[in-house]
Amino acid sequence: MQFEEQKACALDAIRSRIDQFHAALTVTSQQVRGLLAGSSDTEADRAEALGFFAKGKVNMERFNSFARKSPRIEADAEAPVRAAQEVLQSLLAQGDDLFIIDMNEGKGLGHSLSVRLASIGRAFAAARVVDLAKNGAYKEDKHAATLERFPYAQWNSSERALAPALMVNVSGEDSNPLRLCRYLIPI
Repeated sequence: MQFEEQKACALDAIRSRIDQFHAALTVTSQQVRGLLAGSSDTEADRAEALGFFAKGKVNMERFNSFARKSPRIEADAEAPVRAAQEVLQSLLAQGDDLFIIDMNEGKGLGHSLSVRLASIGRAFAAARVVDLAKNGAYKEDKHAATLERFPYAQWNSSERALAPALMVNVSGEDSNPLRLCRYLIPI
């Protein structure tokens, strides 16, 4: 079996977990987009608030002259919520590549896995940041860094249960299964 066929077969084996995680990312991103819709005075935000049915049918300039801004979040919460939305969008844009780790020779498998999980964990950090910002509990010095890296050790049990399966391409000399034990979850 060629490598690409093996890769496709491996991805098919974990497809349900990948799809579950993608669905959660998509729903969360849509909810955050809904929070941001109408939260600022940009024409894009106002168009987003009206939704798909208004595209090309509503004169936005005229509509904006009598429609007032109705924010769904407080002004000080807007920046962290936008940052969280950017994280969610960037993770979604990676598609299946988010779940594939190609090992380079000499790099530790445990290290590569922890780095990828910390990147995936940014999705959970984004959801937390949105919740904190909505409730006025967001502290930039404490929470902003989690959008860059959110290690597996900080995930709660619900987040670990939602974590996607990963496919790892590794050469034999770089494989040390004992370093993976802390990441294994019974299915």
